[in-house]
Parts: sequence; structure tokens; C-alpha cells
Amino acid sequence: DFIKPQIDGRVTSYFEWNSAGVYKTEAGGTGTMHKAENLIKTIYFGFDLENLYFRLDPNRLMNRDNMAGVSIQFNFHKPEEHHVRATFEADNHVALSLIGTSSDIPFEGQKLAAGAYHKIVEIAIPIRALTNPNKQNFEVVIVIQKDGLEQERWPVDAMLTIPYPTSEVFIDNWFI
Repeated sequence: DFIKPQIDGRVTSYFEWNSAGVYKTEAGGTGTMHKAENLIKTIYFGFDLENLYFRLDPNRLMNRDNMAGVSIQFNFHKPEEHHVRATFEADNHVALSLIGTSSDIPFEGQKLAAGAYHKIVEIAIPIRALTNPNKQNFEVVIVIQKDGLEQERWPVDAMLTIPYPTSEVFIDNWFI
């Protein structure tokens, strides 16, 4: 089913992310040898006809002080090479900027609609912002950075695959 969560950084309703895909991280999967706990515990992802939605559930409290220098990068390998960088701002807002790495993509730092963080991080990425003329499935890796250095990468050795949203997507992807 399509999802349409309220982007407010809170668990507004149990049903809000009920139809989303879920990826659970494992503590100590990346980073330094003595790392005790990852920042991200669970990743939810879904879509409607206009947006890709991501919810990141942290292992610890998120506030402006402990999120200083932290950014989240959504690295899209399909379609083309796109990166969406999320940075944490005042008033629990997440600023999103789109960065193209292909020579065919003429932008650097295009601003997108804001996300939100409070108890969780919620982000909506407009599908129209991602150049995808062939309507390929989206393949994305989520990277957590602190002061520009990679701290976590999810999934570690694969990619999250999200079907391109159409009115027929659930018929096309139905399995028994």
C-alpha cells in the first residue's frame, strides 16, 4: 500500500508506517572496533505517487547538541547517481539538498522540502526531483556522517530497493 506519513519527527500513529518496508540495523556493524551502539536502530521506507518516504529510528535521544555535525546522505545508485543530504537544524527541522554526480545532472545542492526530527527522523523526497525517465526501481544506501566522516552505512553490503511508484506497482510486485 502507499503510505503518506505526517512529516513531524514523531510516531503520530501506529498505522502511519505500517505498510512500509523495514530494515533493522545491527549494533557494531560498521565504524570503529569499539563502537558500542549505532545511531540508527531501524529504517522504514515507503512511497506514494509523489514522494519517497524514510523514517529513521535512533538508538539515543536526538537533540540539536548531540546531532551537531551529523548528516545523513541518501545515495541513490539507481536512477543515475543522486545524493540527498539531510542536515539537522534548529526547531527540529531537517534541511534536504539534492546533489547530482552525473555529468548529465546540472545541479549542486538543490533545496528540497524539509524533513523533521524529534523522537524519530522523517523525510519526504519528491520523486520528480530524482531524474528517472525510464521509471527504474530506486536503489539507495543510507550513510550517517559525523563532521564529514562516514560512521554508519545501511545496508552494509547491499542496497534498499524501492519500486518506482505507479498506480499498478502493487499488482506488478505481488508475490505468493
